Amino acid sequence: MRPHGFMVLSLQFEDPWQSSESLLQRRGDTLSELSCAALVCSDSLTMALEELYGAPVTLRQVRQGEPPEQMADADSLWRDGPPSPEGDEILARQAWLDVGGIAQVFAHSELSGALFSPTLRRDLSLGETPLGMMFLDRDRPVTRHALELARARVPQVAMALGVAEETLFWCRRSLFRVDGESCGRIVEIFLTVA
Repeated sequence: MRPHGFMVLSLQFEDPWQSSESLLQRRGDTLSELSCAALVCSDSLTMALEELYGAPVTLRQVRQGEPPEQMADADSLWRDGPPSPEGDEILARQAWLDVGGIAQVFAHSELSGALFSPTLRRDLSLGETPLGMMFLDRDRPVTRHALELARARVPQVAMALGVAEETLFWCRRSLFRVDGESCGRIVEIFLTVA
């Protein structure tokens, strides 16, 4: 189901959301150092992926705009409410992050519309630049907080990739801060982390 072009995400947990330290201690023994570093990155994931893999990250936008009310299984994605006060505009974006032409991450973000100036909205509408980089390019620091990891089956992502529906993905969720202020929430599905 893809209301308004958005991929509806439903996480079927093997290991539910928990602190990164807890899940990595229990399940991280088979992960590479690169994979662990990407999973716990607390600033721009794009910059971390580029540094870790030594190749540029490209963005393939799936959809962006106002999120439909039933776009995702909210209980499996979010711990907290919307990223802005009720009544404020929320901008949702779904995109694939590719490194060296290989899809590495599927990201679903919801951000407060108050965050975007007209210039930033124009750049965002082009769908060519990852969110963190848009702010960093404007000398606006980006950080993540309340970061948690999970391992789950995500049938919608598996189907889009053409892999078995039972494929288990590492997932992370975090609150997104720009200039030290919380302004959004992001769920990322790591596609090549085993």
